[in-house]
Parts: sequence; C-alpha cells; structure tokens
Amino acid sequence: GTRGILEIAHHAGAAGEHSRALDWLNALLRRPRRGLSAELATTICQNALRHLEALGHQDVSGGSGQQAAQRLEWLMHLAEAAGRAGRRSIERGAAERAFREARRLGRVADQARSLYMLGRHSHRTSNNELA
Repeated sequence: GTRGILEIAHHAGAAGEHSRALDWLNALLRRPRRGLSAELATTICQNALRHLEALGHQDVSGGSGQQAAQRLEWLMHLAEAAGRAGRRSIERGAAERAFREARRLGRVADQARSLYMLGRHSHRTSNNELA
C-alpha cells in the first residue's frame, strides 16, 4: 500500500538512488487519490523535492532543464496539497517558488497558476516580492 511505497522510496533515497525514489513518489502521487490525505500528499511532495535537490547536488552542471521542470511540477503539487491540508505557509512558499521557477523557464501558464494559488489567500500573501 501507500506506506510500503513510501518506505521503498525512503530506502532508495537513503541508498543514493534519488531518481528511483522520485519514480516511486511520482507513481504514488498519480494513483487514484482515494485514501490519499492532503497531509500525506504534502509529505510526498516535500520528500520528492528533497530528492530532486539531492540529484541537483550530484549533477555538477547545476541541474538540467528537465530537473527544473520536475521541480516546478512538484512545487505546484505541493502548493495544491498544502492548500487542501490547510497548511497556508507551506502553500504560499511552494506557490512563490513555483512562480519563480515558471518565470525562469518561461512557462506563462504555470506562472498564472501559481499566482492564482497565491491570490486565493491574498490577505495573507499580499506583497510585491514577486515583481
């Protein structure tokens, strides 16, 4: 089940097999969401971002465009999951990072999506730091 897959991903990451860990986490997140709580989805996304960061440190070129696109995707998932879990500070942080990543990659639709996530709680996120 879900916990078993999380354990496999954890052990893969501990063995330095971060790509394999990401594959397991991605499969877990993409399963039908029945029974996958917002808190668990938030944890999965946070773990995936840690594995991506570890892969970036292994890549002496500073990370590929594919890793940047994956990071953006995981940040968007994290913002969505954290929002569903009511974890507003995590949601905001992920949405802000997603916006910056999307801007860097020139992905206008993802910039708009991340700004929408920020706007849902504008009373808590109003600042001009993203300009």
